[in-house]
Amino acid sequence: MIRMLRNYIGRTLATMALSILPLWLVYVILTPIDKERTTVLNTIIINANDPVGKTGIILEAGQSFKISVPAHQQWSDAGIITTAEGWNNWFYRTFNRFTVHPGSNYLRLLMQVGVGSIREVQLQPGGFVYTAIAEGELRLFANDVSWLYWNNSGSITAYVDPK
Repeated sequence: MIRMLRNYIGRTLATMALSILPLWLVYVILTPIDKERTTVLNTIIINANDPVGKTGIILEAGQSFKISVPAHQQWSDAGIITTAEGWNNWFYRTFNRFTVHPGSNYLRLLMQVGVGSIREVQLQPGGFVYTAIAEGELRLFANDVSWLYWNNSGSITAYVDPK
């Protein structure tokens, strides 16, 4: 009985290992890799209700990095569905001065490195390359009034490639 159980477990584990191996190989082959380096791109999920937006990516002043945001992703602000370009209208423009980055649309994707200035993320096919002015952690977050992040929902995925 014990011998049969041992044989069964051995065959099961061998079968599982052989079935997982092809999936692992496909993962390794399809993982995006920079051709000049062997660094895997950082996938960042930016939550609309997170006013801090820490990414865990530390940059040095003068270091270049590329941010790519796939199009057609959506998040919402108090039920108003929008993309990373954000939204605005004539009524809410009056309150725009209270947002984290006045002049930018509500829920516009913003970035900041360390204590440097806050700027809009340029949304274009293929991404956009920036140079860090300050040293510190890269932050990615939505533009909103600082006390109204609670009514945002959804998330947007961005890819960051430090050079």
